[in-house]
Amino acid sequence: MAPLWLLVLLALAVPSWPTWDTCDGTCGLRPMAEEFGSGSGAVPGAWPGLASIQDPHRAGSGHVCGGTLITPTWVLTAARCFPRARNVSSWRVVLGAWDLSDPGPEAQVRQVRRLREHRDLDVALLELERPVECSDFVQLGCVSEAGPRPGGLEPCYIGGWGSREGVSQDTREVLWEAQVRLLQPELCNGAEAADSPQVCVELSQRGSGTCQVDTGGPLVCRDRGSEHFWLVGVTSGARGCVFTPAWRFSHWILLTMGTPEGTPGSPGPEPLNAVLLQFFSVMRDLLRFLRDPTG
Repeated sequence: MAPLWLLVLLALAVPSWPTWDTCDGTCGLRPMAEEFGSGSGAVPGAWPGLASIQDPHRAGSGHVCGGTLITPTWVLTAARCFPRARNVSSWRVVLGAWDLSDPGPEAQVRQVRRLREHRDLDVALLELERPVECSDFVQLGCVSEAGPRPGGLEPCYIGGWGSREGVSQDTREVLWEAQVRLLQPELCNGAEAADSPQVCVELSQRGSGTCQVDTGGPLVCRDRGSEHFWLVGVTSGARGCVFTPAWRFSHWILLTMGTPEGTPGSPGPEPLNAVLLQFFSVMRDLLRFLRDPTG
């Protein structure tokens, strides 16, 4: 009979999520998009990490908030999206969609298993009832631990299905995007900016109104040294271009998900899924050595 410690190693060496390999240990990629931040409708596949969080009791698609897929089973969003959500397990998350009125075959839909809200910040995590599979239209987002004004990360973008000033609305709910500029902290004019550190932006195109992005949606910036985009903030309100900075909750993400202590992604440290994949790889190598020490 195998020793108990060997059984524990075997259990640790086999990931509990069968779809980790579909993401190839990467995050922040956009396989389908060549252009970004046009200030209009985004092309299909331009935001593969973006999620639509939906209440089935709401009219239309049920879209309530945006979110970001950070592992195959966890979506990052804003806590204010759930002020009176008693039965969150009836809610759904749609990934890989461009038009919410007609998501298409590339979209993946998952029910919500549970909700975890930060005690002090306007951020929350949704655990999905089963993992999604990464594809050209569904990818993981990278969470940055950089400071309030991330060095080496620009340009920056916002996107979502929310309404925009000066744009007529129809029955379709089509993804849009816009390029933004990061502002110095003292230039933040959001109502919550004075009470706690925030990241504030303004639209790069003059005269295009306020960035009325979905609550819970991401502010992403590009690493100038690679093809990766990093999530540096979560929208804390539908107006004012104010975001909760990622560096304030990146450690909380790890604790909430129950992952080993480490860095959940920044330009330098490895993203969350890469940390886990490395952990499982080390455990598998150790198990192989224990089975055959001679190699």
